[in-house]
Parts: sequence; structure tokens; C-alpha cells
Amino acid sequence: MGQHIAIDMIALINKSLSGEKFLDSLDKVLLNSKKPVILASPDPQIIEAALKRCSDKRPLIYGADSNNLKDMCAVARAHKIPLAIKAGDLEELDKLSHEAGALGIEEIALDPGCGTLHGALNDLTQIRRLSLKRNYRPFGFPVIMFIKNSDKYQKVTAACTLVAKYAGVIVLDSVEEDVLLPIITMRQNIFTDPQKPVTVEPKLYRFGSPDKNSPVMVTTNFSLTFYTVSPEIEASGHSAYLLVTDSEGMSVLTAWAAEKLTPEIIADTMKKAELENVVSHKRVIIPGYVAVLSGKLEDVSGWQVLVGPKEESGISKYLKEVWK
Repeated sequence: MGQHIAIDMIALINKSLSGEKFLDSLDKVLLNSKKPVILASPDPQIIEAALKRCSDKRPLIYGADSNNLKDMCAVARAHKIPLAIKAGDLEELDKLSHEAGALGIEEIALDPGCGTLHGALNDLTQIRRLSLKRNYRPFGFPVIMFIKNSDKYQKVTAACTLVAKYAGVIVLDSVEEDVLLPIITMRQNIFTDPQKPVTVEPKLYRFGSPDKNSPVMVTTNFSLTFYTVSPEIEASGHSAYLLVTDSEGMSVLTAWAAEKLTPEIIADTMKKAELENVVSHKRVIIPGYVAVLSGKLEDVSGWQVLVGPKEESGISKYLKEVWK
């Protein structure tokens, strides 16, 4: 609620094995996106040329195998960037990880290279068990997996399976919303900390077409509070401002009890939002449950403080009947 979810990286794969096409495509990516980049090519010289254009972004280079490991390690070491190694099975991956470590590479991603979902799930489970339960260092790195299934539903199924167990980076060849949304949503649900409140940005929000005579209401930055208050303002048909304070993600009463919603905090937020330049009436509306703050807030802010409704359902009636 109130969070923006999106892809995190762009993988540029050198399918043509042409250095010119690869570098031209990289220029387009760098011109149109600020997201981190994965550079995937079996040719260390092409990777080296690409890094001259984007090494400051510290891209992940992919993928070193038994044929080019030394050269790819030399490139990664020279530019101080992470390296992904790929293999055909866990035994080969173990060997390559050992060799990369011996060549001075400390930032590594692992690709076990399994072609089936069942095999990938088995390999990733073994990698996780060995690294955590047996403290096996060569497998103690994040895993990168490429989803190559042509069927979109199987693509989603495979990606969601590997999000849960236990890929660190998943590369897809699709930008369709009905493919990306369920995968990103599942990742968000798994990796969102339930002990950390979901918040919105503390600032001044505008609803409708407010002017210098429009009301200013105050609330906290707990997302559930914000997304229950804001629809009521919109439904009232009344243009208004909503000043959201930083309450560390607490609701109104909880923030008041924890002293995260105080007259000083509200006044400071009003000053940061430059409310005196936004409206001309110098009146602010606080939630009814914290009416006790009104007197002190008037003293520290110099504004007239009005006490609004206790529940968000009363906002529409308040704006129509009470606000003048």
C-alpha cells in the first residue's frame, strides 16, 4: 500500500556475438535508463569495451565459464566489478567458484545452468543448504537465473518458484505487465518486513484544485491512515490540502501516545511545507482524536487550530457543513 514496485535491472545479452551491435544497444540503454545493468557476453574483449562506457555504474558481467574464466576474472578485477559464473552442473560450478576466488574475485554471482524448473529448484536448494548449514564458502554467493520458457504462464510459475527458492537475481525476456506484475508482487509480499510500517512520504498533498482559501488538514504518514483519509477528501468534492507529518509510520492515536505527533512536529512540518505561502487563512484542521493538541499547536505555530472529525467518514460532512 503506497509502495512503488518495479523491475530493478536491465540485462543486455549479446545473442548476435557482435561487438558493434552490443555496444550500440548498450548506448541506448544508458541513454534511456538509470537502472543497473547486467552485461552478458562470452567474449571478454566485448565486455571490456562495454565497461569503458559504464564501469562507473558497476554492472554485473555475465558469464564466466570454463573457457573464458581467467580472462573474465582479469576484466572484473581490473574494473572492480562483480562477476557471474555459469556452469552445467553443481560440480563444475563448485570448481569455477573456487578458481574465481583464487584469482582474486570476491563479488560473485552463481548460475548453475540447469535447464528445467525441477532441476533448478534442486540445485538452488543444495546451494543454499551447503552455504548456510555447512558454511561452504564457494556456494556462499547470490544466484542468478535466466528464465527462458516461451509460455508466459510457465514463465511466471518458474520465476515465482525461484523467487521463493532461492534466486537472488532473475532475468526475464519479457516486459509484459501480466508477466511482471505477479512476480514483483510475490517478491514484495515475501520480502516486506512485517515489523516495519508501510509509510507514505511526509509532505503537503493536494486534492482537487485547491487555492489560497482551501482547507488544510493534518494526518500522519501511516499508509493505511493516508489511504483511508484521501478517498474521503476526494469523495467530498471539496478541494483541499492534506499535510502529512513524519510519524515513523504510526497511526494518529499511536503517534500521539508515542509522542511522534506533537504540536512541535506539526508546526515544523507546516514550516517545511511553507503553508503561509500556500493559503491565506492561517487555519489548520487536526484529527478529532488529538483535539488535546489544539491549544499548544496554536501557541507554537501562530495558526488557528480547528478540530476535525474523529473518523475519516466524517470528513465529507465536515468540509461541507463546518468549514467556512
